[in-house]
Formats: sequence, structure tokens, C-alpha cells
Amino acid sequence: MIIRKFSGLVLVSILAFSLSSTTAFAANDKDKVVIKDIDKVAEKALKKLRFEEDIDNILTSQAVYGVDNQIVAYYFQFPEHFLLISASKKLSPILAAGGGEMKFLSIDSSSRLYYFGGLTGFKASESDIILEEIQRRDKSITYTKEQFK
Repeated sequence: MIIRKFSGLVLVSILAFSLSSTTAFAANDKDKVVIKDIDKVAEKALKKLRFEEDIDNILTSQAVYGVDNQIVAYYFQFPEHFLLISASKKLSPILAAGGGEMKFLSIDSSSRLYYFGGLTGFKASESDIILEEIQRRDKSITYTKEQFK
């Protein structure tokens, strides 16, 4: 019981941190990274971070959405590491990277990925469900989509 309460508190803390460190992602087409360039950015990131991975060894790649349900990044999973590459020229090209897999908290049964900033992503069918879950877990949190624009 104590572990369940603690893990729920940790989840709410992670969710709140992710929302509070959110972002203004690309607002128009000139700010977006061209899809063909994403692979080049990922390849450079692998070298810069000294990850012993090859761009040809991508296990999975997937679009990642923001609070406005627009693509904000691309997630790459390699055998030993992951990269989260920004879809916006306004942000750092590498939003997250590390060993193993990036943590995505499942809010519903969807496999659509969301990233609002911070250290954790989410899996949900749409961003409203994520915001509702955060508010359900902690009534003192009152984020809305408008706060992220």
C-alpha cells in the first residue's frame, strides 16, 4: 500500500515537472526540421554523444506529439540507446538521449507518444487525456492547453 501511494506520488511529480518545463514548439513550417534531415541530425547526435550505435540499426522510430497534438519530435530507439530529436529549429536538436529506452508513461491503451518537456514522455490517444489524468491525480494542478501556447 505504501509503495502504491509512493509510486502514485512519483508519477504526479513527474507529470507536473514535465508540464512545467514545457515548450513552445515550432509554430510554422519554416521552423520545422525537414523529415529527411532528421536522420542526419540523429546520426550526428550518435557521434557527438559517443553512442556506439549505427544509424542503420534503428529498432524503431516514431513521431512524438506535443500538447497541441502536433508533431514536436521524433523518437529513435537503437539496440543500446535512444534519441529524441526535435522537429523544431527553435529548440536544441537533441531533446533527450540516453542508454536503454526513454520512459513513456502509459495513460491509456494508445501507442501514440507525447512529450511536453522534462524527463518523461507519455503514451495516450490525445493530450487532453494526459492533462485530465494529471488533474485527476492531483487536484491542485490545473494546466490547460492554452498555457502551453
